[in-house]
Amino acid sequence: MTQGFRPDSFYAFDRCEECGMCLFRCPSLGLTLQRAREEMRRLRLGEPAHLIDRRCASCFSCNTWCPNGCDPYGLILYRWFERYRRIGLPVRALPAMPLEKGNTTDMAMRRHTPRERDMVEEWRRNARDPGRVEEAGGTVLYAGCNALMFPSLLDTSLLGGLTVMGEKELCCGEVYFRLGLFDVVERQARVLEERFRRLGVRKLVVFCSAGYNMLSDILPRLFGARFDFRTEYLGDYLLRRIKSGELTMGRLEGLRAAVSDTCHGKVLGRRFLEVPRRLLNEIGLEVAEMPRSREYSVCCGAACGARRCSPLDMGRQALAQWEEARRSGADMLVTYCATCLLLLHIGRTLRPERLPLFHLMELLMESVGEEPPHRLLARRARGVFAGAMAAGAPLMLSRRRARL
Repeated sequence: MTQGFRPDSFYAFDRCEECGMCLFRCPSLGLTLQRAREEMRRLRLGEPAHLIDRRCASCFSCNTWCPNGCDPYGLILYRWFERYRRIGLPVRALPAMPLEKGNTTDMAMRRHTPRERDMVEEWRRNARDPGRVEEAGGTVLYAGCNALMFPSLLDTSLLGGLTVMGEKELCCGEVYFRLGLFDVVERQARVLEERFRRLGVRKLVVFCSAGYNMLSDILPRLFGARFDFRTEYLGDYLLRRIKSGELTMGRLEGLRAAVSDTCHGKVLGRRFLEVPRRLLNEIGLEVAEMPRSREYSVCCGAACGARRCSPLDMGRQALAQWEEARRSGADMLVTYCATCLLLLHIGRTLRPERLPLFHLMELLMESVGEEPPHRLLARRARGVFAGAMAAGAPLMLSRRRARL
């Protein structure tokens, strides 16, 4: 046992047959079935699994393909947790940590427009005042780090007057989870428990797939979080309003969109993966699937930094995702995650792309006659990239390590 955590809390040792299919079918590792079996055996024994440490994209794919539902991703993260407790975290990872000073969310927030600053201040007040939550009937939209980077994505009538709440201190812990920093995730679970209980939240609509998965499954199941509210993904909320006639969408005919699926979407299942596609269909867009999509999709690059805390790994994977988009023959690339949006914009900064990139909310806004914040988002992503390079460059070669 390490700091109260046990490996069998994250992974079902008794159900695993060491068949290796989870690692063999991973789109990132590129292992033969024999090598996959060997790596799985090493993981189970707690021996060094060097191929995973060099190649794993921390993307949940292994969970998708495990025939016995053993949660091999949980075991990988547990081994990374052991490594973290043993030697700490490379300091070059600190700019990506949402709760640390000067992180990428801070870099984005420093570039907010006056309108966005007002929005975020209102979200902060909503996140601290039980009276505001009570006035909203206990139903609020959880913005999370994704929306704090790009508040304009929620500056829309599509929300139907939902009360939005969010501030940095209410981080869902997703980045820390993907790195195996379980003690940080557990601390954050307690913070969220206390805040949501004090505010009287009864229903939480969640902006991004990562936050939705953390709040609806990972924090309650793995970290014992007791939430007294129901969760709903924003995409489902919007589809429900469209089907009920509360929202009337315009049509953007004649265009084909490739969808960049999220890592969390894969484990949330096929029904969840269909939600952004159904929304695109509702506004007249045809989906042109990438060669690897849905359960087979590859990471945008964000989580690839988890294995070695290397921005280079993240950049290379973002370029690989752009290659997938080009091969689809689509007219545009669409993502439903703002972190994916950030990484994909960084990828096109590294190697310019003609294919336009949109967040799903931008297209939905355009379909109801609103001006999407397309250029603003692209400029902000480039600014965050420049800021991250400036902050991270001195740390890249440092051998110092930290514990959070």
